[in-house]
Amino acid sequence: MIAEALAYFFERATAHARNAGYVHEQIALLARQRRAWAPHLARTREFIERVAATTARRQVVVLGSGALLDIPIAALAQHFRDVVLIDVFHPRVARRTARRFANVRPHTCDLLGAGTQGNDRLPRIRLDAWRSVFPAPDLVVSANLLSQLPILPLQRAGAGDDAEIDCFDGLAGADIPEVEGCWIWEIAPFGEIDRNSRTVVDVCAFRAVPA
Repeated sequence: MIAEALAYFFERATAHARNAGYVHEQIALLARQRRAWAPHLARTREFIERVAATTARRQVVVLGSGALLDIPIAALAQHFRDVVLIDVFHPRVARRTARRFANVRPHTCDLLGAGTQGNDRLPRIRLDAWRSVFPAPDLVVSANLLSQLPILPLQRAGAGDDAEIDCFDGLAGADIPEVEGCWIWEIAPFGEIDRNSRTVVDVCAFRAVPA
């Protein structure tokens, strides 16, 4: 707990990222990563690397890059001339990793937006916020991002009960292409929350090609 508090204090972040809870969330995530996550992280990196190998080499944009736990940053830096990491907050470990590669650059952007529209409590994904700066990447990577975007803002607004979060459509009505891989992510093994239960998430990997 002391290490997490010090990390929070010394991290470089905007006031919005701190006030919205993104800094605390990312530091807590780094503290919780464990051996049980290794298969999920490896499968995610493998899929991203495989897709990248079949893509043009100019630019890749990573949405919600975070601490780069599930991003094969070395492979992306080798394949693409320009690697853009987009997140509302870039942890120290991610900034340090990015500095190892001349063609990797963090870009701070709130993909969700700070507010809502009208009386709708569900936040909107503001993809235009980054597309105005990077309009034509060869590949866009979203690793476990769309399903997580609404959770923290809704919880902080007092509107994030499980039913409301579950009905949030991160794909904005778009059809999901053919799934190319599925696996289980064991978020909390037996004994962490309760000795008789564990928390797992079904993960599906797919690639979407613009029409």
